[in-house]
Amino acid sequence: MTTATARFGIVFLPESLTGFGELCRETEAAGFDWLGVADSQSVFRELYVALTLAALHTRRVKLGPLVTNPQTRHLVVTASAIASGRRSISTLRSSRR
Repeated sequence: MTTATARFGIVFLPESLTGFGELCRETEAAGFDWLGVADSQSVFRELYVALTLAALHTRRVKLGPLVTNPQTRHLVVTASAIASGRRSISTLRSSRR
């Protein structure tokens, strides 16, 4: 029988990027496996700038957007921005019509 190992992630909603890189470093040191950043152009800081800071301050943790809006971010731009080995993305379909 194969046993699964629990993995843990955390999502940040960065209102400021001051100290964000160090926060990401501490998150990785605490043992988190995944670090997500919220994507809201009108509420939080720029998603891909925050993810770049996270990548510069960490080595192992997987990175990606929490949820990204295909109405305000073109899918090709999103795919290009996350095209590295440590980033991941999930797509969701809304049930609202």
